[in-house]
Amino acid sequence: MNWIECKVAVEAINESGMLQKEHRYYLLNAVTVAEAEERIHRELSTTTEKHEVESVKVVNYAEVYRSGGNKYYKARLGYLTLNEKNGVEKVNYVNVLVQADDFEDAHDDIKKRLSSTLADWSIYSLTETPLVDIYDEELDKE
Repeated sequence: MNWIECKVAVEAINESGMLQKEHRYYLLNAVTVAEAEERIHRELSTTTEKHEVESVKVVNYAEVYRSGGNKYYKARLGYLTLNEKNGVEKVNYVNVLVQADDFEDAHDDIKKRLSSTLADWSIYSLTETPLVDIYDEELDKE
């Protein structure tokens, strides 16, 4: 399965009661981009808002940590590995997505999850994403 990000244009009513086009981003796990696009149409068809999928792309997340919260943060982690043949240390990078209420909660959640690993790791960046929701078929079945 791949993590696939869908950018969707939605006609929504703003604070002044007028129709306004806004962009929303959703993350889905799917085998293909076509499957993700079909699923996002199916998921959003239950809403009364008109929507149009503007873009669909594969994104690279090694893990997605869902622990509550109303925002999603992308973290770039680096961990050290040692080449046993020549003794050279190398930093390997991975991206993870964490759900949290704020920056501090996201940082603490990552530290807590990685505290039991044997690797030396560091958080190289942590940024808030524009994601609205995640549709994870694996979690939805449980």
